[in-house]
Amino acid sequence: VKSGPKNRFPSRHGAGWEDRRTFAGEIAALEPFDEMLVSAGHADLAGPSATVDVMPAFDPTRRVVWKSGTYVLNASDGTHLERTVALPRPQQITGSWQVEFEPKWGGPEKIIFHQLEDWSKRPEEGIRYYSGAANYRKTFKTEFALKSPQSRIYLDLGKVAVMAEVKLNGKDLGVLWNPPYRVDVTDAINPAGENMLEVKVVNLWINRLIGDEHLPEDSVRDADGTLKSWPQWIQDGKTSPTGRYPFATRRVWKKDDPLARSGLLGPVRVLATDKIEIQ
Repeated sequence: VKSGPKNRFPSRHGAGWEDRRTFAGEIAALEPFDEMLVSAGHADLAGPSATVDVMPAFDPTRRVVWKSGTYVLNASDGTHLERTVALPRPQQITGSWQVEFEPKWGGPEKIIFHQLEDWSKRPEEGIRYYSGAANYRKTFKTEFALKSPQSRIYLDLGKVAVMAEVKLNGKDLGVLWNPPYRVDVTDAINPAGENMLEVKVVNLWINRLIGDEHLPEDSVRDADGTLKSWPQWIQDGKTSPTGRYPFATRRVWKKDDPLARSGLLGPVRVLATDKIEIQ
């Protein structure tokens, strides 16, 4: 017998919103800090995107080396293997990004981000309350020389809230939905030249629902936010007369609830790895 995490959304007859619980994957991963955080720091870390991947120097299961150094492997039979690995330094992709939102969900069609930042911290309401997909595009140059046939090149997106689809030089590299947001780009990257990176990021519905709570009501509801009857504009297949974007039969968010971190947060880096062969 196995029990899962408690549903974070209360029933009409439950203990109310105060009894909510986070679902598996919404809680941040463990993260080390060099100094004690004040209460403001704790609040800033709240949200599903407040995760960090502490990259190991060596992955023993795959014998992959992520950081330069001398590695000594001690076998159970008493033998030793020592290897010195020198990798190119990680390259951080900095500078401006072109970002495209979907206007039908309230976002700007095109905008320039001079640096990667949380949508919920932006001054534009169309970005701060945006929920949906946004496309990031950037051209960057690399100077990576692979040391051996076992060497691989990875793209690491850092923090993402909450999912990302990656394309490099037109090659689809799949969807990253959980830390570490890292993908092998060896066969797609131009290691000594210019590259075109496209990252499609999708966040949660929370921010759009909170943003809509600043707009007038468009349906008749109970005090707890439960729909009493289907509004006529829904039955007619029309949009909300008050400008709201999504429609839900139950309202669980308030306009002063904290927004969830969203977007490509980075840092975005290009990493080289090598592999230790055991004879």
